[in-house]
Amino acid sequence: MDRCGCGSQRWRRRGVGLAVMRRTLRILAEAGVSTARLSTVAENPNNSIRLYEKAGYRVTAWQPRYRKPVEAC
Repeated sequence: MDRCGCGSQRWRRRGVGLAVMRRTLRILAEAGVSTARLSTVAENPNNSIRLYEKAGYRVTAWQPRYRKPVEAC
């Protein structure tokens, strides 16, 4: 969505993302696709999980992420 500018701050919370997701899911269903999956980062500052749940997605799994600082030799 960032390529068209829809992901910019001025377009947030206007329903654009949800409309795009619903349209895409409708097209997939018409094409015979029975399951759509996506991945996101739980710590997303824009609360993407809320958007996905509004579109009908449900969390089915959590994947841990590991981080380790790399120290100079």
